[in-house]
Amino acid sequence: MEFFIFLCFMSFVSFAVAFLAYGLVIRLMGTTSSASRYSQIILVPIAIIGYDFLTITAPAEYRYVIGGGAAGGFWFNLRYLKAAVWMTLRHRQRSKK
Repeated sequence: MEFFIFLCFMSFVSFAVAFLAYGLVIRLMGTTSSASRYSQIILVPIAIIGYDFLTITAPAEYRYVIGGGAAGGFWFNLRYLKAAVWMTLRHRQRSKK
């Protein structure tokens, strides 16, 4: 049962790392250049595999703490950073009317 819970947890951690790595590449390099496209193709999978390897090879009592770092970053991004972007876009739409 613990193995199944760990697999579900690692699925969420992998998604969170992919989301954060993709957002970081987009924020730093933009979306239109070919360097950005190659960075998305190369850096995002490297970040996912590296963080998963770090989480899996950690001692058993620290695995959920290390994986929780990515989950916490994902939550922080959605809660605070995306909310700020959403509010800015909403304010712009209201000011156009």
